[in-house]
Amino acid sequence: MKKVLIIICCMVLLFVLSSCTQSERVSHNLRQEADEFNVRRRLTVLNTRTDTPMMQITGLISISVDADKDLNIVAEIEPGKFILNYAHLSDDTTYLVEQVETKEVDKYRYEIVLYPQNLIYGLFDYKISD
Repeated sequence: MKKVLIIICCMVLLFVLSSCTQSERVSHNLRQEADEFNVRRRLTVLNTRTDTPMMQITGLISISVDADKDLNIVAEIEPGKFILNYAHLSDDTTYLVEQVETKEVDKYRYEIVLYPQNLIYGLFDYKISD
């Protein structure tokens, strides 16, 4: 009886820890689409002291902030060609990112992307099919 109770408690705990809301799933999928350069975005870096824009980039961009408080902006300028821009964030600068077009994402979507050129030879067996 104790084993059954422990198994049920583990299953309930697993369900509670793994559940997330619909908005969290959609938000995750939109961020993933943007990082894969499939969503047009507009980035505006603002000077908060003077309330003036310092830089604006619109396009297929991926954005991250590193440990040095640098805003790293990677833009796909044409298929397979990318550029990297930086903006340092300080007490006087902030940024705003807008999604400038709608994107249909599936809240149930699950995708695994393998990049064969980055796999260690012999570690995985994979087949490429049409």
